Amino acid sequence: MSEFRRTMTGMISPRLAFLLLALGVACGGCRNDGLTWSTAQAKADSLLYHGNYREGLAVADRAVELAESAFGADDRRVSVPLAIRSCAHLSFLDYPEAMSDATRSLKLVEQWGNPHDTLLPRALVAVATVHQWLHHYDTARAFYQRLLGLDSSTLGPHNPYWHAWALIGLGDMEQSSGSLVTAENYLNRASDEISEAFGPDNELLAGAIDIMARVADDRGDVSEALHLDSLSLGILLKSFGQSHCRVALRRLEMGRIQRSMRRYREAELLFDDAIESYGKAFGPEHPRLINPLLAIGRLYEEMGRIREAESAYRHAIRIADTSVARSRHLAVSAYDNLAWLRQKQKAYQAADSLLMRSLKVRMDLFGKPSDEVAEGLRHLGRFYLETHDYGSAEIYLRNTDAIGPWRLHEREQLAILSDDADLLSARHNYDSAEQLYREVIDGYERNYGASSTVMTSLLNSFAEMYRAQGKYPQADSLYRRSIAINSNMPGGDVWQAHGEYHLAQLRQEEGNVHDADELFRRAILHYSDAYGPHSLRLPPVLDTYAKFLRATGRAAAADSISAVAGGLRTR
Repeated sequence: MSEFRRTMTGMISPRLAFLLLALGVACGGCRNDGLTWSTAQAKADSLLYHGNYREGLAVADRAVELAESAFGADDRRVSVPLAIRSCAHLSFLDYPEAMSDATRSLKLVEQWGNPHDTLLPRALVAVATVHQWLHHYDTARAFYQRLLGLDSSTLGPHNPYWHAWALIGLGDMEQSSGSLVTAENYLNRASDEISEAFGPDNELLAGAIDIMARVADDRGDVSEALHLDSLSLGILLKSFGQSHCRVALRRLEMGRIQRSMRRYREAELLFDDAIESYGKAFGPEHPRLINPLLAIGRLYEEMGRIREAESAYRHAIRIADTSVARSRHLAVSAYDNLAWLRQKQKAYQAADSLLMRSLKVRMDLFGKPSDEVAEGLRHLGRFYLETHDYGSAEIYLRNTDAIGPWRLHEREQLAILSDDADLLSARHNYDSAEQLYREVIDGYERNYGASSTVMTSLLNSFAEMYRAQGKYPQADSLYRRSIAINSNMPGGDVWQAHGEYHLAQLRQEEGNVHDADELFRRAILHYSDAYGPHSLRLPPVLDTYAKFLRATGRAAAADSISAVAGGLRTR
């Protein structure tokens, strides 16, 4: 997964389970016998729908017990409360229990041998959702496609819900896998079906719009992503009010976009609301809080509030370490975020240790080969590359390559090729690096367009390779292309600062001291404006400027700048 999207949202999205909860009320009319069981089932549905997860799980337990007592443990009608309880377990990240209930729910329906059983759609949704949360995408896709293949008599009166649910699930997985066009096709179909059947204010439509916002964010169109998130939030507020966890999730996503646009105050308010809502719903030490804690930690880090950032990361790690069974997949993001903070502080041994812990959790949880293990290997490879341990970098990046493109979606394949190109460039194998850079650029242009912001970092790396060879015109062209892509984008001032910083070094090497000095100063101002005057993004830039000042005979000014950089790191 990509950094945002993938590091800051955590590894497994909760949005589909919240939608599944909503389906409980919509499908409360499924056939049943026995009033007591029916009452318990309806109450569990209602509680979960309205975000009362703890009581909802307890009542779902009671509904299963009453159904088994009324009909026998092997009766098909027990599948309905089992599906409800599976969803409740998912809300608490209790994966084994969720999988057990979902699998049993489907088995109870299938063993009666009726391929048109009207209880089949709900059981399929339950088991597909659990597999999706566990990143068993091939298995989840098979269940969703099976759901789409059911005829209208089997789907019953809730046909549009089941169809839309399957389309949203497929769209979510395609977006997570980087297949954005395919994701859009599924989501547009789902939106059309929901709007036609239920109108523009249905909560399931909010789920489709939510994932469409992630598609826009992946393409670098943060304004469109924020607009879509606002539409989704408006629908959810009408349906659930202020305190529901689906509303909190929406605010969490909006906060991430606000942070990417450097609207830090707005982002902080949204993250605080999400943390409060999750704490009330699940408790102050539940794994559900890990994602919002990591999000606000990242925000604090960018704002230069390092102690608060570290506190948030450590809180997330503490939750992960004390609830391993439910949060191991979230622990990797907590370890990674604190590792990157340590790297910026030049505490390389601590960063190395945290990234190793993250990789071990990935390997224990997902096995090898897997996308998640590939990501952990890649993080270590990047760390060693950036700390100039090229031998170790090659080992981990080659291990990433060995997992094989058959396991990885194209976006991850391109990211790995980009890392390989950076390693080749660092080792002065410029011809091979140039070939890989061009291959990756072609892939990004094919998937995202020539003007996508996802190109920025790649273009800067490619330009750095040319600069290292003294090919200044080629480097200048790529730097300026990078700046142009972001010139009209929200948050583009950051990339403008990157471009100015790189151009300053280029001008220095060309011997143009005046222009280099001016570009360094502008870059520092733009970084400060974008991230705040205390951000850890500033020290590396200040260090480079200090070296430039010393090289041009201004030692006193250089010492002053170095002191500022050192103060920021220890702040």
